[in-house]
Amino acid sequence: MKLYYTPGACSLGPHIALEWIGQDYEAEAVPFADEKLKQVFPEAAGKVPILDRKNGSTLLTQSPAILRYLADRYPEADIGGGESLDECAEANRWLNFLCADLHPACHPLFVSDRYTTETTKEALDAVYGAAKKLVRRELNILNKHMEGRTYIVGDKPSIVDAYAFPMLGWITVKFPEQLNDYPNLQRLRETMCANEGVDAVLEAEGLKQ
Repeated sequence: MKLYYTPGACSLGPHIALEWIGQDYEAEAVPFADEKLKQVFPEAAGKVPILDRKNGSTLLTQSPAILRYLADRYPEADIGGGESLDECAEANRWLNFLCADLHPACHPLFVSDRYTTETTKEALDAVYGAAKKLVRRELNILNKHMEGRTYIVGDKPSIVDAYAFPMLGWITVKFPEQLNDYPNLQRLRETMCANEGVDAVLEAEGLKQ
């Protein structure tokens, strides 16, 4: 398998999952919204991650789908968030929270101009301010859920933590207070950074500090 990723993007989650699985894989860095990528993989619209499962003939996009595929394909890795119906449902709940709520809330922090037809600094600042307010709401939800927990679901790292990890990194970049207002999320980030597989991926993507 081969993963196309952009360093630090949400593709970091599948990259971590592949490392946890321990099987041979390739990973190639591509620029954000790369035109060449759009030509080669038009169905991905130039976005990462893209998981090439069979030499270009079978592609999978969207982080939650890739993460669930990897967890189901390699059950021995035990990164799916649990085996029972209820455990899988809970893991999928939080994957969807990250995908539908927290992830899109973060977008205007990086590309405010895509969310308004105005070009003035005031308009862009208004978009950015609204985004920060929304992101804080989602972080409060996740921080409350993490009370007394080491990982988002279960008692070991899972694909849910892998997906959350890059978003927690974005917050440390875009919020002056970083994660200080969200101690449970700060603890999760520190736990993930201490993970051997995560450390290896950060090194590979040039993100290790």
